[in-house]
Amino acid sequence: MPLFRFLPLLAFLLLFSGMAHTAHATHIRAGQITAVRDSTNLNTLTYIFTLTLYRDTKGVEQDSAKLVFTSVDDKTTYGSVTVNVNRPIKTVGFQVEELTYTFTYTFGGAGQYKIYFAAENRNRDIVNMNLSVDTPFYVETILTISPTLGVNNTPILLNPPIDQARVGQRFCHNPAAFDPDGDSLAYRFSVPRQKNPNNENSLSTPVSGYISPERAGPPFGVPEPPATGAPTFTINPLTGEICWDSPSKFRIGSQGFAEYNIAFVVEEWRKTSAGFIKIGEVVRDMQITVRDQLNNRPELFVPNDTCIVAGSALDVFIRATDRDANQRIRISSESAIFSKLRSVFPVQPSATLDPPNTPPTLSANYVYQGNPARSRFLWQTDCQHVRSQPYDVVFKAEDNVVPPNQLTDTRTWRITVVG
Repeated sequence: MPLFRFLPLLAFLLLFSGMAHTAHATHIRAGQITAVRDSTNLNTLTYIFTLTLYRDTKGVEQDSAKLVFTSVDDKTTYGSVTVNVNRPIKTVGFQVEELTYTFTYTFGGAGQYKIYFAAENRNRDIVNMNLSVDTPFYVETILTISPTLGVNNTPILLNPPIDQARVGQRFCHNPAAFDPDGDSLAYRFSVPRQKNPNNENSLSTPVSGYISPERAGPPFGVPEPPATGAPTFTINPLTGEICWDSPSKFRIGSQGFAEYNIAFVVEEWRKTSAGFIKIGEVVRDMQITVRDQLNNRPELFVPNDTCIVAGSALDVFIRATDRDANQRIRISSESAIFSKLRSVFPVQPSATLDPPNTPPTLSANYVYQGNPARSRFLWQTDCQHVRSQPYDVVFKAEDNVVPPNQLTDTRTWRITVVG
């Protein structure tokens, strides 16, 4: 072939190669799928699904997303829905955007269903899996629809799955899950997954080379004093609190950080005359960024778990301190009891935190206090709050170091309201 005829073809191939690389560029950090029954629709089989993704802002856009609806055994696909991202897009951390997509789907009948999302690709350089830049992202949710069980909505996860940790310091995180139906929740670790290209026996398969964060290394971490022994990575099966004691310097590169992904399952159990029955689960894929820095995390102090009679008021102070005396502290909280959504509580005397660092507080309005710091928590309970399961109130203390080097301490306070 003459050279003048070959050059345009070569240019086209190079351009196409570049476009293909861009189309599959790295960007997804974390996410999950939740669902509520559409109460405005007379058809009780109609549900509204929310896919929440967390995107690396250095990666490609994610303007649209597709949910696929299948049987739990993966043998039948019922349909799929593609929608555009909801705008405006919310910034939730350093170079992290929260993307939400809303899908409406009507099932053909009662049953147990799997709903999944899969896309290219995760963000690059996740250290506890192989080649994350080439690893697809996958999450799923299982939903049971049964006339004998009544209305079923999945748990809501209020705390974003993006958090910061420091080498040698204990790290804790709580998803702040809440079930609007009052079902019992249980938590367990899973393994991050990717779409199964072969689809022989399952829609998904574990990511290649996954290692639990405390075993990634060497060098391995050591617990924060006074604890001793090997590092630990645990999840509380009742509260969902995840603790890593403590991260190591493993593969912290020239950028000064290392990123780890984990996955966990929020199981939903309903009490029936035959005992507790598992009626669904939400899989969340989460990212933890570990830095090696001089900053110390704050220390948060919350009350012991509490039982209160409906109609009584809780009026307490939440306190925090920081060993770095020159730093200021922000105390914030995530819980359903702060919500004014009528879908959560029909008549809502919502709890308050003063200073008001509770949802939907925007970062521009965050209030930092001195050191030590204290915030007043007030909740006037009501008969509608009575339920067998406790309310989890997740508090977070964060210092005012320049992003992305802030560190936090997280504590969960469980409040049971009885009649």
